[in-house]
Amino acid sequence: RVFVIGTGRCGTHTFAAACKHITNYTSAHESPLPTHAEAWPNHHIEINNRLCWAPGLIPDASVIVWLVRDVFAVVESYKKRAGNRLGLRQLWRCVSQNPNATTEEAVWVAYDNCMRIHYAAIGAGPAPHMIDIDGQDLDRAYKLSRFWAAIGAEGDEGAFLNEFNTRHNASK
Repeated sequence: RVFVIGTGRCGTHTFAAACKHITNYTSAHESPLPTHAEAWPNHHIEINNRLCWAPGLIPDASVIVWLVRDVFAVVESYKKRAGNRLGLRQLWRCVSQNPNATTEEAVWVAYDNCMRIHYAAIGAGPAPHMIDIDGQDLDRAYKLSRFWAAIGAEGDEGAFLNEFNTRHNASK
């Protein structure tokens, strides 16, 4: 099982588009969250920033990809989209457990939760199952190829890598 997490507004749509080129795994973007960790199917890639808010739903020994983006860019991107998407605003308020939370406050809570997962994985010692990918990294292609090899992916690796040259779901 593979889980791709991040703060949201960090490339999950792009990663989902890329995973369509992997033939030996199913993949989904933001599936409904199950009630327990073992409900996820084997050979499945779940790209879902909501898992940052429910880390107990990530089974042990899973491959975890942490999509990294500058936190200030994430907050600004969310703020650009907030006016048009009441559902997201309600979700942020729920996540922050503050019904009056601003978009920015709730995004910081989500970011904090993601960082807790990231540091927990690092704190567990060498984590071959944890791959962090920053959209601005010069070594992004190397890390994506490392991901491909780590999960034993089959399919069109070139097309997988090429998806990261296209912006998917960009803020207006």
